[in-house]
Order: sequence, then structure tokens, then C-alpha cells
Amino acid sequence: MIRFRSPFVAFSACFLLTALALGSPRAALAAANDAEAGKLRQAAIEQDYLATDFAAAEAKLSQALALCKDAGSCTPSLRARIHCDFGVIYFAQQKKEEADGQFAAAIKDDPNVTISPDLSTPELQKELAAVKASSGGGEAAAAGSAPASGEASPPPAAKSAASSESDCPPGFPGCKSSATGATCSTNDDCNGGETCQNGTCTGEAPSGSSEEEQKPKLNWVSLTFEQEFILLPSANNVCAGGSGYTCFTPSGTYDKNSPLAGSPSTSDSVGGGFSTANQIIMVGYERAFGANITVGARIGFAISSAPTRPNGTAFFPLHAEIRGTYWFLHNSLARKGFRPYFVLTGGAAEAAASLNAFVYDGTAPPINGQQQTTQYSAWKHVGQGFIGGGLGTAFAFSPTFGITAELRVMEYFPTTGTGLGIQIGPMLGF
Repeated sequence: MIRFRSPFVAFSACFLLTALALGSPRAALAAANDAEAGKLRQAAIEQDYLATDFAAAEAKLSQALALCKDAGSCTPSLRARIHCDFGVIYFAQQKKEEADGQFAAAIKDDPNVTISPDLSTPELQKELAAVKASSGGGEAAAAGSAPASGEASPPPAAKSAASSESDCPPGFPGCKSSATGATCSTNDDCNGGETCQNGTCTGEAPSGSSEEEQKPKLNWVSLTFEQEFILLPSANNVCAGGSGYTCFTPSGTYDKNSPLAGSPSTSDSVGGGFSTANQIIMVGYERAFGANITVGARIGFAISSAPTRPNGTAFFPLHAEIRGTYWFLHNSLARKGFRPYFVLTGGAAEAAASLNAFVYDGTAPPINGQQQTTQYSAWKHVGQGFIGGGLGTAFAFSPTFGITAELRVMEYFPTTGTGLGIQIGPMLGF
């Protein structure tokens, strides 16, 4: 048996033993529901929230708060964490007042509460800091007041879909907001050339931003190669004259000839169709008006031509045009990848192409009593003016450099004709 020499010492020892005996069960009870409530919270966040099943996440968090309703059933830090998670879910649904109320309840339970690292975004941190400031470092905020500590907070009535600014939660992984003004966390949350500034998607790039984040370049230069094709009409007597064709021998010598009397109908005729015409090298300049429209001009020369008959007009090699282009995609001139467009063109140009014509004439001696044919190249010129339009696309390796490919249809005048042009070449913005 232990004997105490002083009554005061004996009283102190008894008091201490009694306190320990009574306090230990209460300390164990203080966290009695922590494990179960913590599992509900973990499932709500790691399963439902990340799957954007907000209703299921809210239901589990409500169950967790119900387990923590009685005093001492959960630690204040866990209760604060559940309230904070509720705030994150409401904030993701653009329910700011409800989110602030939950943040205020969390701060009341634990003034040092923070957003979970796995859920944290700059916007959420900013919002929690604002609630802390407005609550005086721990008191519940007046606006959107939350339930008393430990009481479950039932989910508010859902807002209509029309009231939501965006279908994407702020900074939610893998989700991008396309509309200007949508909430964002980083530039990856915004589409096209838009950037994230102060938590909002905008088409304006901040100073010092990377090349991909800047506004579209205003000035664009290009170097283009074009292969033209001309739709030539069918005709008879093409080498005899009067059909719009001019005949040359394969060596390039002009020859006007008439078929022999009684020659087949196929003599001195062409069936018509598309024929390869000129190849043109052009340099161009275009000015951007906004992110989707450019207007400019191109000038070039044909690197192939057509033979000229005696006393005839020589082929006109100059090509000059004006063009207006509409780029289909949002902020097209500031994005990488494909940039499809529609173009209208017009200007001064001549085109020439030829078809083969076979003529039964007297220049070749008969073989085995049969008259032979002579092959000629029947040339036709069209133009010297044109209008046209077409479709194309650029593949941009960066916002300022790409390769364009274009197909356009042209109508020539005053010598009428229809042409096709296939273009390819680089473009550079500055």
C-alpha cells in the first residue's frame, strides 16, 4: 500500500487519477465517427466528384456531416474538412453563395483549414481566403451563413442550367471552357488562342506571354506555287482556223492545215476536257482584320508559257490578284494545327493549254495505200482577267508559321474559260 505523507499530496494524486479515468474514454469518444465519416468523404471526392457526379458527392458528404452532428463525435478538423469539400463542390457548380457558406462553417471549426491539395486551384484558394478575411479570421460570414458546427448542411435547390456560366468546373481536370468569359484556372482551360487572365477566359494575351498565347499576327506573307488546269471545249477544224485554237507541230512550229477531202470526222478535231496549263510562282501579303479575316494581294509569273503564232499576241506571263479570306475556326490565326478557310479572288492573268489534234493531210506520204495523220498541238488562250473562289487549309506548326494548300475555281474573261488552280506554299506571320 502506498502511504502519502501529506493530505495535500494525497488529494492531488486522487484528483489526477480521477481525471485520467474520466478523460480517457471521452478522448476516445471524440473521434468515434472519424473513420466512418472519413471514408464517406474520401468516396465523395475521389469517386463522385472526379466523375462530376456532384449529386452523389453531396449525398455522401451530407451523410458524413450527419455522423459528425453530435458534439465530440468527430474531430473539429475532420468536420472542417467536410465543410470545405462541400464548398469545393458548390464552387465547381458556380454556386458561390453556398460555397462561401460552407467555407465559413469550415473556418469556424478550424480557422487554419485549407483546400485539399488534390482539389486546390487558384480560384478556390482566393475564394477561401476572401471568406476568411470577411469572417474576421474564423467567425462565420454573414452572407450565406452556414449551419452551426457539427450540423449537416442539406444541398440547396439546384439552379437552372441557364444560370451556369460554363459547363466546366473551375480548373476541373480535362475540361475546357470554349466561351469567352468562362471561368478558368490556366490557359489549358480555354480553347483556341484564348488565355486565362484573372480567372476568366479572354482572347487578349497578357504581356510577356508565350507565342502560343499571343494575339494573332496582323501581317502575313506567303510564297505559293500554283498548277493550273483549263477546261477546253470540243471543236472541229481546230487547225483549219476559226475555232479559237491555234495549231503547232510537236517541235513548236505554227501550221495551219486543212484535212484532206473525205477525211474521217475525227480528223482535225478535239474532244475537249481539262488540260494542264500554267505553273505560277507567287509572293503575297495579307493583312489580318481580327482573328478570322485577312485581305491582301499576290503577284507572280508563269514559269511555263505557250507558243506564239506569227504576228500573234505573245502569252501574258504576269499574274496579279487581290484576295479576301475567311478562316473558319475560332481565333484561327493564333492557333496551331489545321486552319481551314474560304477565299474569294480576282485579278489579271492569262492561261493557255493544249490538246492533241490529228489531221489527215498531204504532208505525210501514204503507207500501204492509206493516208497517214499528222499530230498537232492545238493551243487555246483564255483570260486576261479572272474572278474565282475556293477552299483551303493551312497547317500551322506554330501560331506564326504554316503550310497552306488550296483548291480554287476561276472564270476567265474576256476570252472565256474555266480554270482550276491547286496551290501549296508556306505562310509567315509577323
